[in-house]
Amino acid sequence: MLNAEKEELSFHENLLECCGSSRWAAEMHKRSPFQNIPELSQAADEVDALLTEEDWLEAFAAHPKIGRVKKPIKEWEAQEQMATKNADEATLDRLEELNDAYYKKFGFIYIVCATGKSASEMLRILESRLHNSREDELVIAAGEQSKITKIRLKKLSSRVLTSKFGLMPHVPEELARKLRVAGQGHVLKFDDANKLVASEGQELTAELESLDLELLQKIFKASTSSKALETNNIEPLESYDLLEECSIEEKQRWEDRGFEAISQGQLCALVLSGGQGTRLGFAGPKGMYNVGLPSEKSLFQLFAERLLALEALVAQKYPMQSRDTIQIMFYVMTSKMNHNTTVEFFENHNFFGLKKSQMFFFPQGTLPCLTLEGKLILENTHKLAVASDGNGGIYKALKTSGALTRLQGHGVKYIHVFSVDNALCKVADPVFIGYCIDKQADCGNKVVWKSRPDENVGVVAKRNGAYCVVEYTELNDTASKQIDPATGKLSFGAANICNHFFTVDFLTDVVLPNLSLEYHVAHKKIAMADDSGATFTPTENSGIKLESFIFDVFTLSSKMAVLSVPRKTEFAPVKNPPRFPTDSPDSARRMIHEEGKSWLVNAASSILDSSDELANFERKLEEAICIEISPLVSYNGEGLSTHVNFLIKNFLRDIIRLESSKFMANANSVPASLRKTYEKAGQSHVFRFIDAGKINAHEACELVEDLRQYDPHQIAALFDRSVKAESVMNVDADEIAPLEDDAVQQLSETAPEIMTKWLDLGLEAVANGTIGALILSGGQGTRLGFAGPKGMYDIGLPSGRSLFEIFALRIRKVQELAQTRFMLPKAPSIMLLIMTSAMNHESIVSFFHEMNYFGLSRDQVHFFSQGTLPCFTNDGKFILETASQLARASDGNSGIYSALKRSKILDLLCTRNVKHLHVFSVDNVLCKVADPAFIGYCIDQDADCGIKVVWKTRPDENVGVVAKRNGKYCVLEYSELDRAASERVNPTSGKLSFGAANICNHLFRIDFLKRCCNQTDPNYHVARKKISYVDDKGTKTITPMSNTGIKLESFIFDVFPFSQSFKVLGVTREDEFAPVKNAPGAVSDSPLTARQLVFQQCKRWLLEAGATFIDNESDSICEISPLLSYNGEGLEELASTKSPIQLPVVLDRT
Repeated sequence: MLNAEKEELSFHENLLECCGSSRWAAEMHKRSPFQNIPELSQAADEVDALLTEEDWLEAFAAHPKIGRVKKPIKEWEAQEQMATKNADEATLDRLEELNDAYYKKFGFIYIVCATGKSASEMLRILESRLHNSREDELVIAAGEQSKITKIRLKKLSSRVLTSKFGLMPHVPEELARKLRVAGQGHVLKFDDANKLVASEGQELTAELESLDLELLQKIFKASTSSKALETNNIEPLESYDLLEECSIEEKQRWEDRGFEAISQGQLCALVLSGGQGTRLGFAGPKGMYNVGLPSEKSLFQLFAERLLALEALVAQKYPMQSRDTIQIMFYVMTSKMNHNTTVEFFENHNFFGLKKSQMFFFPQGTLPCLTLEGKLILENTHKLAVASDGNGGIYKALKTSGALTRLQGHGVKYIHVFSVDNALCKVADPVFIGYCIDKQADCGNKVVWKSRPDENVGVVAKRNGAYCVVEYTELNDTASKQIDPATGKLSFGAANICNHFFTVDFLTDVVLPNLSLEYHVAHKKIAMADDSGATFTPTENSGIKLESFIFDVFTLSSKMAVLSVPRKTEFAPVKNPPRFPTDSPDSARRMIHEEGKSWLVNAASSILDSSDELANFERKLEEAICIEISPLVSYNGEGLSTHVNFLIKNFLRDIIRLESSKFMANANSVPASLRKTYEKAGQSHVFRFIDAGKINAHEACELVEDLRQYDPHQIAALFDRSVKAESVMNVDADEIAPLEDDAVQQLSETAPEIMTKWLDLGLEAVANGTIGALILSGGQGTRLGFAGPKGMYDIGLPSGRSLFEIFALRIRKVQELAQTRFMLPKAPSIMLLIMTSAMNHESIVSFFHEMNYFGLSRDQVHFFSQGTLPCFTNDGKFILETASQLARASDGNSGIYSALKRSKILDLLCTRNVKHLHVFSVDNVLCKVADPAFIGYCIDQDADCGIKVVWKTRPDENVGVVAKRNGKYCVLEYSELDRAASERVNPTSGKLSFGAANICNHLFRIDFLKRCCNQTDPNYHVARKKISYVDDKGTKTITPMSNTGIKLESFIFDVFPFSQSFKVLGVTREDEFAPVKNAPGAVSDSPLTARQLVFQQCKRWLLEAGATFIDNESDSICEISPLLSYNGEGLEELASTKSPIQLPVVLDRT
């Protein structure tokens, strides 16, 4: 009994050597005994799923750091880190440095499965993982721990009690004899030494029994005894076609033939996808890799969607044929390493809309790795070192898997074969297929022309009169640089991009009967077993891999067709890791972006009437960070008119992404990272109608891109903070106070010499180019009965000028005044910023463009959109207005701060040395834009924030007032003041104490504006509203009768308490405040009242200039162009020559 207890204790300790989590060891102990390695491995997976973060951290802590060994470590750890023993000092130093940085960032040590990895490889992985979030890194580290655990479990199973792991049989005697006769008996050494458990012995036996030792020996001899090929046997292609130089008629004929072949079920697309994404830093099949598109679609999904799009195009071409009969077979050649993962990926994604029946997966073959003497190599105690037999293994794999027989049974005649790592591959390209059929080719190749002689790429050429691919190392300098005098291109320039056409007959009748035993020999550092059976990777080449290439059979072709296609539209290889300048996910994404932009411009050119409109559209596209057009929308640029019209009319996001309205959405329509973010924030309900397939892919895309704008965790914190603030916001009377008597500088009471000083200071700032103006113009003219942006509204002046035009002309006049005052050779420039909204951005931009920017220069006018926020339920959930739209609201006029930063306009202001920014509301027709007197006042007073106010006319006027709260400047809403406070009168002035009415007219110093824009926790106000929402079925929008939700809004004046030098300038209402808020006919703040204020001001100016009038009625029309006078100046001569003036009159500059 004592011995049994010791045995149990020993087994538990052994398990802790495999994984340092005590919970893991205990759970594994409960599940023992295990009959075989697969059962053991499955149990480990099950227990891994139970572990908490605390358990994983305990496991991580049991490991030594990777790199220099500073204390004794266990045998297994030493074996696993063997590669670091031979690492150079620089690598070890860097490992040590980044290990420390990793621990500091994540709070646990860097874990990677070191077996088989070099020190430099482990360093590269560490460098890449340092960019992860802690959350993501914890998942990755746990995955690496699981790999380590399984490797150690296998080692453990070879040494612990058989009562836990079963018996240890030997390789069958007859098989062992054959191996020894063939000189390969060394692979039995661990079996002979009784170091294999039952499952390992079975695994080794199965692998050895599958070998044809005699054939392997023939392949080795044929491959290693071949002579070097001579370059003088190589000739350039004498016949090929350049797609760009082919006529439209030719291309149409080829496309029609391709469509016809597809309509008859004669085509199969076959992707070579045996490779892993290791070089990309991706632990999975390369076809599952997402190159970073906004949709996060994998390469596999892009290819599948191109097939679906192509089938749809063929269906349009053949409307009488049933859509179900139009089907392109899609075959996927995997590898032994990734076959199951690839199949599961397609299954989990419902084959990306393809039918299961048109899919077929088959693995390519493998060959054992050999020593230079032809000996088999053990990778560990019970597994041979093997490698893929190259993409040329496709032919044998097609036959042995039954794939070829299956194709023949479906009536397939042609196969399009392509590499998985070309993100721009036009899968089953009907033009290419039709081209090859037209040429009666048995084999066809798409190529791109080499960009330079030293480009490291194989080229399609001829050797001894037969077609071949010549590797770049086979061409000498003279051949590489040889120019074809007829074309001016490189003679050896037809770069192979692994994009091929084969007839099925060619494969069955010619290729398979004539496959060569000669393989290409690659000398490699092959991972192998040391004397203990542990796997290590040598530092020098230790053996050979034998591989064949798909183009090895080109020599068998009797008629090859070669079509050269543009690189920029057909070849975007994804081979190198992110941030690599070429052949990387980044370069592929750029090429997809550029192709999409080109498609949209071409489509727009057939829709838009003028070159100006097209140039404006191109400019909009240039501002996009990424353009992604789903293959389901367009296969090759066709069918984009509707989408272009949509883009022309609507505000474009930084990301332009188009999806099809003809395909229904599903759970895969949501990018995985976005779903994860929203799930963790408790907002996953926003995807419910996508997941249920109740909206189409286009609608889902629009919702996804809306959601992408927000950080749901950040917004949740904002909601919580705002709701909490609302609950404690009951303002006590002693917290608020009116402005002190000397806090407001009344302009009307300012001495003339001071006024002159301010005016000069302001004009000097304008002359120096340090002034900007910003119009808050996100609102629509709905209340005015105007279906457009409020700034485009014509209030009814005789000139017909819009509010925008009036403001622009005032800017031009201020520029002229500064030029005259300081005798400048040309007028200075005031930067004009227009803050729009998503609803009116495009209309405003187009309006300014159509009006030629009202005489301002194009480069001084900049547009940017304010943001929006989701509307919330009372418990903080986002509200869907429709099945595919969030209920959203403007984030208030204080959205200016985040919008300035987000749009980079703040950076532009700094770059252009703007020091003060005048910000005002679009609906005040009397606003003195970039008022030099106001600017000069703020400069003179060293104000970081200045505001213009007018005094309230009555206590109950519904307007916010500038006051103080807890000693800080603020704006009090009229609802915050009780009746007593509202009616309080200042005994000194006789005016209302709380009377400094805010008219949204501000001047910000740029340093203060920067602080406002960089707030981390801005304040928002809770507004409880009747918010429309979608019903549970997602079919209709319900408008509630009572408040059902919450909108968060903030105000531009919320930053006033942060000012360190706040100044208030009092101005007269009749000179500076004519709001246009209410519909025509309203008693106040209407177009009529605003017009009258304009007319009265103009008449006052003329009277002050000495003019007289005939029949000067109070409502007589008198309009003076802002270009004629900014503030009544310069009217004396006109007043003298025109008097008496007959009203109505409109005075403009001639």
